[in-house]
Amino acid sequence: MKRPQQRQDWQQPSTGERVTLQFDGQHTSLGRAGKVEVLPQPAFNEAEELARTREMLKEHFRWDVMDVPRWRDQFVSGASSVAEARRAFQAQGFPLKLWDDIDAFLKATGQRVPKDGPTEMPEAYAGGFSLSGDGIITLHRYENGKPVESTLRLSDPQWKDNLLIHPTPELRARYENQYLTQQVSVDPPPADTPFRE
Repeated sequence: MKRPQQRQDWQQPSTGERVTLQFDGQHTSLGRAGKVEVLPQPAFNEAEELARTREMLKEHFRWDVMDVPRWRDQFVSGASSVAEARRAFQAQGFPLKLWDDIDAFLKATGQRVPKDGPTEMPEAYAGGFSLSGDGIITLHRYENGKPVESTLRLSDPQWKDNLLIHPTPELRARYENQYLTQQVSVDPPPADTPFRE
C-alpha cells in the first residue's frame, strides 16, 4: 500500500482494543489485533451514481401545492421588484397565469401576495394551514385572541382552471426539472483530486 492519505485510530474503552482505518487513495485497510486487512472497494460508476441520486431526489421535488408558492419566492427574492420577478419567471418558461393563480391561492389561504418581498403569513394566521390528502385545506387562525378553523376545498369550481391546483403535465415537468436542477448540483471532482470522498 501507498502512504496513507487518511488515517483514523479508535480504541474500545472497555477492552482497550485498538483499530486503525487507513485509506491510501485506492485501498481502504483495517488494522486490528496486529493484522491488516484490505477491504474490497466496489467499482465506482459515476453515471450510475448520478442517475440513482437524481431519481432518489426527484421524490423530494415533486409538484406540491404548498411548496410551489415558496419556490416562486426565489424569483421575488432575487429581483429588484415584483415586475422584474414576473419577467424572470416568464423567461424560465412559466406562464404568468401560474403566477396569478399562485396569488389567488395565497389570498384564499390568508397569506400575503408578494409586493416587494417573499410571501409572508399575516399575524392573524399565525397558526398556519394544512392540506389533507383529500384536497381540503384547514386554515388555523385567531380572531379576538381565540383559535378559529375554517376549510377550503380544492375541488370547488373556483379552482377548476387554477394552474397551481391543476398543473398541466408539461408545467409539472418543467417545474420539477428546474427545481431539481436548482437544488442538486452533482459535479465530478477536479482532475487533480487524488480520490473521491
